[in-house]
Amino acid sequence: MYYMTGGQEFYARLSKAREDQDIAALGAFYHPDAVSISLSTGQVFSGRQAIVDAFARTFQAAGVISSKSVESLVEAAGTVCVEATFTTRSGQIQTYDIYLLQAGMIKQHVSGLISPHPPVGQGRVQQWPQTNGWAFFHYLRTAAEARDFVILAGLHHADAVSVGCSLNHSLSGREAIVNSAKQFAANGGYLKLKSIEAFAESSEIICLESVQTLEITSTRAGSAQIDLLNYAVWVVHAGRIQRHFSGYISPRGPDLQRAIQRETERLLEKEKDIHGTIMDAWRSRLYPRRWW
Repeated sequence: MYYMTGGQEFYARLSKAREDQDIAALGAFYHPDAVSISLSTGQVFSGRQAIVDAFARTFQAAGVISSKSVESLVEAAGTVCVEATFTTRSGQIQTYDIYLLQAGMIKQHVSGLISPHPPVGQGRVQQWPQTNGWAFFHYLRTAAEARDFVILAGLHHADAVSVGCSLNHSLSGREAIVNSAKQFAANGGYLKLKSIEAFAESSEIICLESVQTLEITSTRAGSAQIDLLNYAVWVVHAGRIQRHFSGYISPRGPDLQRAIQRETERLLEKEKDIHGTIMDAWRSRLYPRRWW
């Protein structure tokens, strides 16, 4: 017998209400003071009524929104993260949705498009907003790129949770999160921000879509680089991260794994060639060819 988890049951009921275009049922899922942020449109809806009205406009434009598949569903720390595919009047779409629940109701909701997605650079943020959320993100990014693990630890609540939505995994606790970052660095990994494609914040929520360059470094063979378009959401309280959610927009899944494997293998082959050259040089020193 198959038993659904609480998160799966919640999402199944929400999906049915959306497919049925049941505005009243959808409204019942949201807290009266709920906030819904769309990184695809940059819109922020505050309050249940504003969110319900947005659903009504979406149904008029898209028609019936039918669930086709769920690629990922992760639940942790009172949050349900979903990556799923739908069919609409105009075609198929793939989305990410992060539902932060309070007493079983959606208090905050962040959503965006995985596919189709605007070309990178089309909606790029050119001028950084002078807000507390942006200042916090800048401080966090600077510490991460500098590999300052002391500052990173200080920016996380002791009971912080970090969820990888696309990878179906989560880390619980500041120590586990910082140790994961240390291990990533020790394995030759490095992430550097390349561009911000979308940014929004509301109350304790900071969310964005960005392009980051993943650098895989070998001490002898140099480095390989892969650009990743991803999304990230932080829940920040009193200056510390309580919850963090992230996922990949492009490349995704097998494509991302293949890209990393391809570049890693290329570095390993280069290392072998360099190792062979070094060994040949040492052999020529140790066993010089006789001149007579």
